[in-house]
Order: sequence, then structure tokens, then C-alpha cells
Amino acid sequence: MTDEKKIEIFEEAFQDTGIVGSRRDCVCGNIFYNSNGGWDWEDGELEGLAKNINATDVDYSVGTITFEGKGYCLDCTCWHKRALMIFRFLMSHNSPVVALFRAVKKYELAMVESIEVEI
Repeated sequence: MTDEKKIEIFEEAFQDTGIVGSRRDCVCGNIFYNSNGGWDWEDGELEGLAKNINATDVDYSVGTITFEGKGYCLDCTCWHKRALMIFRFLMSHNSPVVALFRAVKKYELAMVESIEVEI
């Protein structure tokens, strides 16, 4: 499987579904914005973005992806290296990862079943 395919799969799994907008600031400092989307901009904001060397104008709503507590722009590539590391770890440890999820599920079910509810 190519790295591009791994990134695509990772993105599908971790992207922030339904969270898009006119502008998103990536954790690395890059900015992605959509100047053509009919958005409301503050006076001078769009002009400032156009002059910013770290800002990229795209012609669609800007999406995000969040993992390890950090928010990234989908269009930025800064998160790809770390995503590939996580992907490779998960795939090379698939049996222990599945065992971990089963153990967590078992624990959480036991916690729910221990709650007494009066009807």
C-alpha cells in the first residue's frame, strides 16, 4: 500500500466530519482560506490573508483533522509524517490493538451494568 493511500485512509478515519469553514489555522502556522465561498470577512481580513506568505487560498470550505490532541488543516501536509507513523504502528500491532479495544469494551460494559437504576 502506498503512503498516499495510507494518508487517505487515515484522513477518512480521523477527519473532523462536518467541521468546515472559510478559514482554518493549522497547528504548524499555515493558514488555509476560501476567498470565493461567499463568506463574511472583517474589513481588511481577506486582503491580509492574500498578502500572508503562510496563507493559501483554496476554492472550497476548509476541513480539519484532529489526533493526539492537535488540530490540523486537511490541506496541510505537516501532519502526514506523524499520521504515517501512527498508521504503521497500528497496522504492525493490530492484534494487541484489537485486544486493547476488547478489554476497554469489557471494562466499560461492566461499569454500565454495575449502575443501579430505579424505575
